[in-house]
Amino acid sequence: MIRKLLRSSHKIKNDSGIIIIIVLWAMVILTTLVVSLGRNTSIELSLTKYALGDLKAKYLAWAGLNFAMNQIKIDSDDQLSNSFDNLYYCAISSSQEDSTEQLFKHKELGQGYFDIRYVYKGSSGAQKLDFYGMQDEERKININTLNNVAILNSLLEILGVDATTAQTISYSILDWKDADKDLSQNNFGAEDEYYTGQTPSYHCKNAPFDSLEELLLVRGMTKEIYSKVKDYLTVFPKDGPFVINFNTASKTVLQSVARWGISQSPTNDVADADSLVDNILRYRAGDDLEDGTKDDRSINVGQFGLGLNAKEGFLFSVISQMGNEKSNYIRVSVLGVDNASHVKVPIEAVIRRDDFAIIDWRRF
Repeated sequence: MIRKLLRSSHKIKNDSGIIIIIVLWAMVILTTLVVSLGRNTSIELSLTKYALGDLKAKYLAWAGLNFAMNQIKIDSDDQLSNSFDNLYYCAISSSQEDSTEQLFKHKELGQGYFDIRYVYKGSSGAQKLDFYGMQDEERKININTLNNVAILNSLLEILGVDATTAQTISYSILDWKDADKDLSQNNFGAEDEYYTGQTPSYHCKNAPFDSLEELLLVRGMTKEIYSKVKDYLTVFPKDGPFVINFNTASKTVLQSVARWGISQSPTNDVADADSLVDNILRYRAGDDLEDGTKDDRSINVGQFGLGLNAKEGFLFSVISQMGNEKSNYIRVSVLGVDNASHVKVPIEAVIRRDDFAIIDWRRF
C-alpha cells in the first residue's frame, strides 16, 4: 500500500513538472505572438501614417503649384511687369509689395506648408544660392531650337570638356533631333549606323528631345559631362526660334553665346566676349551689385547704355539678335510638407505662360 502511494506521489510530481513546462512554453509562445502582433501593428500604423502624410504633402505641393500659376497670371495681366522677366521679378508682378521670400517661403496651409524655390549659381558660376521664386527656361540653352553647334561647343569647353569631345557631342545632338538620317558632320556626328553598332544597340531618334536625360543616349555624352551641363540646358519649347533671356541667363550661358558672337564680328578675342558678359551682369545686378534683389535692372536688347567700348558694343548688337527680355516658359519647383508626419513631397512643373498649360511635370 505504501509503495503504491509513493508511486502515485512520484507520478503526480512528474505530471506537475510537465504541466509547468507546457504552461511556460505556452506563455513564451503567446508572448512572442503578442510582441510580433504589436510590432506588425506598429509597422502598419507607421506605414499608414506615412501614406497619409505623403498624400497630404502631395496635395500641399499641388496647392503650391496652383499658387505659382496664379502669380504668373497676375504678372501676365500687369501691363508694365509683363514686358520683362529678370532674376527677381521672374513671372511675378513688379507691383508686388511682398518680397519673393515673403511670397514663396513657408506658405502655411492646413496642417502643413509649401515652399517655392530653386538653386541658382551666382554670377561667379560657383556659388549656389537658394532663390525663393520661379525660374524661366529662356535662361538656358534650348537644344531643341538651337542649330548652332558653336554655342554648344563654347558651353562644353567652358565647363572643361575637351574640344574633340565637345564637337562630337554638339554635332551628335543636331543629328539626334533632326528629321533626316544624314550626318551633320562626317567626323563628329552620329546617326543610326553609329547607334546600332553599340551594345545594346538602339536607333537615332531623329525627333526633338522630350527630356534632358535623353542626352545620355547621344554619342560622346557621359554621366560626368551630363552632370556638368544639365543645369544650363533645356528642351522647352520643342520648336520655335532660339532665344536667351539676357536678364536671367547665367554667366556661363552668356559667355557661350558671346564667344559664338566673336566669330560673327570684327573682334576675334575671347576677352572681348567675356568683358561684355561682365558688363551685362554688372548692369543687371543694379546698384547693390547683387543678383536677385529688388533693384535688379532689365536689359533692353536694343539699347547700348551698358558702358560698352566699340568692340563690345558691336558684339552686343550681334548676340542681341537672339536676346529676349520676357519669358514664356516658367519652371516651378514646389516642396509640400506635412507637419504631422514630416513627409516632404517635391514637385516640378513647366508652365507655358501663353495659356497656363502644364507642359511637363514630375515628382521627385
